[in-house]
This record gives sequence, structure tokens and C-alpha cells, in this order.
Amino acid sequence: MTLPKRTRRIILGFSTLLLLVAFAFLATQRIAQSARERRRAELERAQLVPPPPAQITARRSSLTRSLSYPAELEPYTTADIPAEVAGKILTVNVDVGASVEAGQPLAQIESTLASIAAQRARARRDEANRLLAEYRRLLESRAISQSQYEAQASTTKIEEAALQEAEEILNRHTIRAPFAGKIQARYTNPGNAIAPNQPVFRLLDLSKLRAIFFVPENEISSLHIGKLITLWLNSNPDKKFQFHVSRISPSADQRTRLFRVEGDLPNTDNLPAGIPATVSFDAQLYENTIFLPTNALRFENGKAYVLRLSPSNPSSSEKTEVIIGKEVSGLYPILAGLEEGETILLP
Repeated sequence: MTLPKRTRRIILGFSTLLLLVAFAFLATQRIAQSARERRRAELERAQLVPPPPAQITARRSSLTRSLSYPAELEPYTTADIPAEVAGKILTVNVDVGASVEAGQPLAQIESTLASIAAQRARARRDEANRLLAEYRRLLESRAISQSQYEAQASTTKIEEAALQEAEEILNRHTIRAPFAGKIQARYTNPGNAIAPNQPVFRLLDLSKLRAIFFVPENEISSLHIGKLITLWLNSNPDKKFQFHVSRISPSADQRTRLFRVEGDLPNTDNLPAGIPATVSFDAQLYENTIFLPTNALRFENGKAYVLRLSPSNPSSSEKTEVIIGKEVSGLYPILAGLEEGETILLP
């Protein structure tokens, strides 16, 4: 069937209108997409702009670190108690591990002859005193002269001194503790012959202990008399003890090049001597010093530099040489070249 001419024109016009609308829609979409792409490109270009450099401000502070060294615990006093006279050991009153008081008899050396000598000296002294009293009465009655009385007085003094000497020799036959402590060793038994100055016992004073440790030359400046030290036994590291430095050797050991350091540890816990321990203390490395992280410095030809914001033009930086100390835990101490408050750029 053939459509009328007018109808065909209407259909053709409507189709043309649809095509124009479609073309307009597609053009609009392309324009919008192009705008989005331009904005995305602009954002990407904006992201490519480098951010402002990181920076830090120079501040002064102090830096300490904890140092630890092996230590020894020694008796505060150790004495090998000798015999002062020759003879045979009659009795031994104490054994290893015994606690003794100062002056307590520890052993007895056979003293028969010394006892007899002391008795004779006492008798002579008593007779001299009796004669001196008689001479005093005679002098008062003018029966003797003053010189005769003084001669007897001198004799009496001589006999008194002789008695003191004999009693001292007798007393030396009893071996006594020179101080309170514990017996560490016994070197003889009853019946043994002994010579003068031969050791009989070893006595330890454990009322306090000497904590001894050794420090190298580069760390000895961290210690001074009175510095607080923390100590623990290697067998029980959780329990801490504290003492103060009492003595520092004025010179290093010629072989080890280490300095001997001592402190007195009150032994309220009855710690044994000779057990291994460890000491620890804080060492002041730097005081009131500027520190910078390692990434703040640049090194060229053996010298250190930083990028410092120019004081006159904060928008620019200056390459500044600095003097640094030894690195400690990722930080360099700045010994010269920077002032507190200056701004440093980081790469």
C-alpha cells in the first residue's frame, strides 16, 4: 500500500528530528566527558607538585644511656689470723662457717711455760711493791735516803713492766678473732705444732660487701664518688640492690687498661661473697646539646652539613657546615654550627 505523500513527509521530518536529537545528545556527552578528563588531568598535575619539604627545629636536650658491667662481691675485710707464738695446738673452738665476735677465743696454744713465767713475774712485782711500801715508811722516818727510795721505785716499775710483758706473751697463746665475722677456712687441728706467723684461720667480715667492677677509659668520666649504682645477682636478676661509689682507682690496670671501681654494699640480706653479679648505672653522654636525626645531615669530603632556613629569607635555605659528635641511637650531637631555634630542612 502506498502512503500518501503528506504522510511520507511527516515521517521523514520526524525521523530527521530524532536524528538531530540523538546527535545533540551524543555531542553533549562528549563535551561532558572532555570536561571530566580535563579536570582529572588538572588534579593529576596538581598532585605532581612536590609538597613543601619536612623540617625540624633545633632544640637542646640531654642524652643518657645505661651502662652495665660484670661485678664481684668481696668481703669488706679478710684476715688470715696467724699464731703469734710457737707451740702445740691444744684446742680449736670454731670451724668453717662459724660466726664469731671480736675478741672471741678461736684456738688455744699450749702455754704451761708462759703461765709459769707470768706467775714468777707477778711474784717479783708483788715483792717489789712490798719493798717499796717499806722503803716509803723508812724514808718518812729518815732511816734511808731519798736516792735509796727512788732506786726501789725504779725496781718496782721494772718488775711491773716485766709482768705486763709476761702476761702479754701468755695472752698470745690464745688465738682470738680480731673482728666479728665468719670463719672461711681452718688450717690446723688439735695436736699440730705451729710456728709464729703461721695462719690458723681465715676470717671474713660480711657485715657489708665490697662491690667491685672495672670500667674502660672512655666511660670512667661517667663515674664519681657518691654516684648511685644498681646491682643484681646473676642468679636472681629481678631483685635489685643499690650502693654508692666509694673508691675509684686513680690509674688503669697496665694489662687490661681498665679502672677499678668499688662501692660498699650493706649486707642486710646476708649475701654470700664471691658470687657473680652485674652493676648498672646511667651515663651522661651529652648535656644541653642539640641533636639531629641522621637523615638531617649530608656528608661531603669528611665534613657534615645541614640545610638551614635562611634567617634573612625564610623561603630559601643555606648549606651550613656543623661539627658533630659520635652517633648515638640514630642521633648526632651537634657540637658547633647551629643555634637553638634554627630550622633544618629534611630531605
